Amino acid sequence: EAEAPSPVPSVVAPAAKKKKASLPSPPKRVGKTTLHFRSDVTPSDRDGHPSGILHATRIVPSSSGDGDGREEHAFAWISEIIDDDDVRVASHLASHGFRPSQMKFVPFSSKANWIARYPHAGPCVSCDENGEISGRVPRHDADDGAEDTFCGTASRRRKRSPKNGGKRPRDPPRLLPEGVLPDLERDELHVAIHSYLSWLHDELAEMETSNGGRRRVSGAGVSVPGLRSLVAKMEGTFGAVRLERERREREE
Repeated sequence: EAEAPSPVPSVVAPAAKKKKASLPSPPKRVGKTTLHFRSDVTPSDRDGHPSGILHATRIVPSSSGDGDGREEHAFAWISEIIDDDDVRVASHLASHGFRPSQMKFVPFSSKANWIARYPHAGPCVSCDENGEISGRVPRHDADDGAEDTFCGTASRRRKRSPKNGGKRPRDPPRLLPEGVLPDLERDELHVAIHSYLSWLHDELAEMETSNGGRRRVSGAGVSVPGLRSLVAKMEGTFGAVRLERERREREE
C-alpha cells in the first residue's frame, strides 16, 4: 500500500513594516525675526499717494528694571496728506514716547484694505480728510494694567470758506467708532443691496412660472422664498431701506 504524501508546510510571509510618518525638522533657531508690511500701491504711484499707514515703535522700560524693556508698535491711518498731516501725526505719536527716527510711512489704498491684509496691525490712531486726529494711544505704563489714553483731537487750520462761515467741516457720523463707512454711505449701501435682492427675487419668481425656468432656478441652488424672506428682513431691520421702499411705493 502506497504511503500518503506528507503535507507541504505553508510559508507565511512576514508582515510589511509600516513606514513612519516623516516629522518636520526642528524650527531654525535665530537671533531675531522681522515682520514686513508691504504697500498695495504700485511703486510708480507711491511718492504721490495721499493715504497710508504710519508705523511707529517705542521701548517701554520694564517696571522691575530688568532686561531691555518692552517693544511696542502703533499704527496710525492717514486718510489724506494735506498741510504736512504726516508730520503732525508723527509729532503726535512722538509726544507719547514713540521714536521719530523709527517711524515709517506705508502708502496704502484704504484703511479697510489695510485691516483686511494686516488684522494684527490695526490702526489705533486716525487722521481724517479734515486733519482731525483721533483714537487711543497705548500708555507708557501699560504694564501696570492701566487703560489706554484717548488722544483727543488736533485738527489743522483750514482757510475760511464763505460756504460754511470759516467753520471746519465736521466728520460725518458713524454707527460704530471704528466703522469704515459713515452713516450716509452705509445707508446707501444697504439700499443698493436691498434693490438688487428685490430685483433678483422678481426675476427668479418670473422664471419659475415655466418648467424650464424652475429647473434653472433649482439648478442654481437659489431659494426664491428665501430671497423674499431676506428682502423683508432688510426692510424690517434698516430704517433707510424701509423709507426708500415707501418712497418708491408713493411714486408708483
